[in-house]
Amino acid sequence: MLGVPELRPARLREMDQAALRTYAALSGDLNPIHLDREQAIRAGHPGLICHGMLAMTDIGGWLTHAMAGWRLVDYACRFVAPMAVGTRLQVTACGGEPQQEDGLVRVGVELVARDAEGIIRVTGRADFERSRVDPR
Repeated sequence: MLGVPELRPARLREMDQAALRTYAALSGDLNPIHLDREQAIRAGHPGLICHGMLAMTDIGGWLTHAMAGWRLVDYACRFVAPMAVGTRLQVTACGGEPQQEDGLVRVGVELVARDAEGIIRVTGRADFERSRVDPR
């Protein structure tokens, strides 16, 4: 076994308006669909929509914690459906078969994030690597 950790499903934080405002200020993404309910409704949404990149940040934080001891080398997400304020994602991930090359072990992780109703909101992939010798 090459020490790939078991990736247990996780529930991330609930996306609330405070998180959206903080993320908007830090990122500079001031799109009104994230900050102004009336603007979001005029754009065809039922209300405020969470920043996709905020969800990606939360998922990435969970992944890097779950894959402690591995180095994240690539990470990409696809935002399948908008997330309303109040969404709390459940993330599941599955690691592929580890590959050994050039003194490194590499593994790809596929992920899916669903809302409480089971609707897929985000899919993605992350690639990790570490030296062949586990320092632990």
